[in-house]
Amino acid sequence: MMINKQNSRNLVACAIKNNRVVAITHNTTSSNILPLAHQQQPQKRTIFFISPDERKKLPPLPIPEADIPKKVFYEGPEKLRAAYVLERTPKLHPVHHPAEYDFNQLSFANRQYYSRHQWEDFFDYFEEWKKLKRKAVKDKKDGHIVVPNPPKRSGKEHLEFERNQGRNYFSPVRDYWMKNWKPQPVYTQDDFDDNRYSINRCLSKRLFLIFRDKATGKWKFPEARRKDPESLRASAQFKFQRDMGKKVLGHFNSHAPLNVYEKSADDKTFFYHVFYMGGRPPFEKLGATFDDHAWVTRQQMEEYEFVDPQYKKAVMDMLWDGLEIVD
Repeated sequence: MMINKQNSRNLVACAIKNNRVVAITHNTTSSNILPLAHQQQPQKRTIFFISPDERKKLPPLPIPEADIPKKVFYEGPEKLRAAYVLERTPKLHPVHHPAEYDFNQLSFANRQYYSRHQWEDFFDYFEEWKKLKRKAVKDKKDGHIVVPNPPKRSGKEHLEFERNQGRNYFSPVRDYWMKNWKPQPVYTQDDFDDNRYSINRCLSKRLFLIFRDKATGKWKFPEARRKDPESLRASAQFKFQRDMGKKVLGHFNSHAPLNVYEKSADDKTFFYHVFYMGGRPPFEKLGATFDDHAWVTRQQMEEYEFVDPQYKKAVMDMLWDGLEIVD
């Protein structure tokens, strides 16, 4: 580190040693700051030791008033509510539609046609290049090596290549895994039983947790009235912690709500997105307010009766479950 200040007289270095703050002061008599080995003038060093107890007695650094967060107070006539939407993300990639699969195959064929070579596997291309390189060195020929395109495969040969692709290029364990690996089923027993109390279903789609209110018999998301000095997201987080406790781990991914439902001019509900990270919700604890629950997709929400049509429209507008092609 170089110091360009010509009139520097005192240098202070601080370090922590054995849980103690050590402050070392260098008093220099020369106007030029030189490395220690090149300094000709004697130096005077003063060492201060500050214990942890003495450190606690030091006055705190003043915090600018502009950096201190202010409490949020709202004195308007509106009733502001915050609801959380608990979502289980997809566990598997969605199955491609046959039209989408054909389009991907056509795009791959076009890229191969306009590429520098038509080898599907770079390792095979590189092995062929090395053979031609060794032959050129043996024949003492110089110049650019051009690898010819591979012969076209029949349908059976192409399937065999896809099955064996990548083999013998990695470790024997990887080759054994590729030879004996079998894909797991996309659909589970809960899919066939239509068990909407389980999250082990619709693995390629998003599932949302909804509850049926015991008083009205209508389906909704859990909500709470905002209280001063909480923000709307803080109200949704506190409601989630009171309901789930330590049984469920969730992640609020944004401070902005997904949507807002206006029951009336002075009663609004803001929905906040929560990612399900693990655990089992304590449904027995929630039985005092709700008498039923379900993990459903966006398309399955059409079967449920929500608070009112406006509430259902707000829910359907804010949720996303990908595109679904129906024949």
